[in-house]
Amino acid sequence: MSFFHRCVVVIGLMSALFSQSAHSAESVFHSRTYNPLTQIFGLPAFYSGSLVNPGELQSRFTLDLTSHAEIDVATNEELGFDGESYYADISLDYGVADRWQLGIRIPFVRHSGGFLDATVENYHDLIGASNSAREGKRNQLEFIYLRNNEPQFLFDDSDQGFGDVQLSATYQVLGGKPEQRSIALHTGIKLPTGDEDALTGSGATDYSAGLGWTDPVTFARQNITLSANAGMLRLGDGDVLSDIQEEWVPYAGFQITYSPWQRVDLLAQIQGSGSYYDSDLSALGDPTVQISFGANIHFPKRGWQLMLGIVEDGLSDMMPDFSLHMELSRTFQR
Repeated sequence: MSFFHRCVVVIGLMSALFSQSAHSAESVFHSRTYNPLTQIFGLPAFYSGSLVNPGELQSRFTLDLTSHAEIDVATNEELGFDGESYYADISLDYGVADRWQLGIRIPFVRHSGGFLDATVENYHDLIGASNSAREGKRNQLEFIYLRNNEPQFLFDDSDQGFGDVQLSATYQVLGGKPEQRSIALHTGIKLPTGDEDALTGSGATDYSAGLGWTDPVTFARQNITLSANAGMLRLGDGDVLSDIQEEWVPYAGFQITYSPWQRVDLLAQIQGSGSYYDSDLSALGDPTVQISFGANIHFPKRGWQLMLGIVEDGLSDMMPDFSLHMELSRTFQR
């Protein structure tokens, strides 16, 4: 049974245990980090100041398709990323009590040569972007890092598997109602359940803590909601480039949600984090900045929400230059 079919089974079981909720969850673009050498760490998906209500369960299936094409050279370092990565996550967030929410995210990761090179090149031609890093053989897989001309990391065989599971606990510090400004304390732990050899995990336990904020009040007349978060990620002693791995990584994000119609939300998000590695290469040692655009469609009769989006690099070579994002979610209550 594929990971997708497992997700369908899990959501089906949730439907049997819970009834459909009339509560509509806040539209949040749950972006992740997409660099093949940073996606193994425990950076939490974008979160805000809103929680699900006590007794409610929010289920979410997320699929990301990422195309890598990066060449970088420094004094004694070289790096090349060529290939594609697919990330499929199933996430469950449950309101266990007043002001408390527990969550779990189970990822499935695949790296391969892929099929998107021609499509991405045509897209870049359309928007006037460069394809200079895509002049080699199409649809091949090679993630390589060299120091002093010696390979320190090489991944060139397609592989897949379950990634590192993330657990979270969130406490509502302030507000919590849809018409209020809200602040939440978010804590997380990433467990080494993936495989560092398949590049689905780091081989270490990571911890995170931060604050999320939601403001539906300031621009309520314009049907605009503001969301943000900021926090710190502590990396465990992993098995991928451990000799240059950083220990602490700050992160932050900001999102604007515009609701022009009752059933459609338009989202724009910027998210960044500090350096994960001590390297002079901009594609490995720089902070990460990524920009996301998407639309969230509500299906009130069925209780489903469908989000589609594009993630682009923003002022940082750490982010792959093209990612497609899809989310399918539903909230249930007892």
